[in-house]
Amino acid sequence: MATAGYSKGIYLEVLIENIVTYSVVILLIFLLVYFQMKKGKKQSKKVKEKIERAKELGLNNSETDKVKLFFIPCYLDGNDGIINKTYYQMLIGLDLTVFPSYYEPWGYTPLESLAFEVPTITTSLAGFGLWVNDYYKNEHPGIEVIKRTDSNDDYVTDTLSILIKSFTENDNDKRDSIKKNALDVSKIALWENLIEHYYKAYHIALSKVDERIDKLLVQDRQEQLPYIEQIVAVNKPNWIRLMIFSDI
Repeated sequence: MATAGYSKGIYLEVLIENIVTYSVVILLIFLLVYFQMKKGKKQSKKVKEKIERAKELGLNNSETDKVKLFFIPCYLDGNDGIINKTYYQMLIGLDLTVFPSYYEPWGYTPLESLAFEVPTITTSLAGFGLWVNDYYKNEHPGIEVIKRTDSNDDYVTDTLSILIKSFTENDNDKRDSIKKNALDVSKIALWENLIEHYYKAYHIALSKVDERIDKLLVQDRQEQLPYIEQIVAVNKPNWIRLMIFSDI
């Protein structure tokens, strides 16, 4: 039976093509769901491991505990279903942030904290921490930079606990002073203070480009010279081997 102007053969071909197409789509959806579930299981396992470790350390969030742990493994975009606040909305409500990085090429989070007058703790293995030590010559209680290496985990842990405890013992005036310093330190990363370095980098890059262009122009001119002129310009003998055979 022909349908919608199709012959029986063409109709079967279209039907088979549609079945194959839908089968591929269904397979892709299945694979996507499968890998998402697999990824979710891995994440759930990591979350469970962290919670179990917290309990081992006595962080049970009981009423008598002075230290409460809130572990929120989600992206703070304002629609996480738990906090429902964006990262920056959460940030301004904090008294102190801690980023004890083992490796961080730069590290925006400590800088963001300082810009919002939130004191922070980072390490010497974070680019921003090193940068503060090099370019902010005054004391900077708004950011503590812990020296960290491959083999001083105990030192980092002990220093962290000391710094956090010390911060909690500050009175309001001291905290306000530290917050002002945090904001002051963040200003060294303002665009108006960094733009000159970008100008310098671009100037160096453009100078190198000019040098390469000059070399290419000279090379191109030499390649376009007649053969005899090239030999004269090189000023080196041009040896040619000839093989002569006598046909006798």
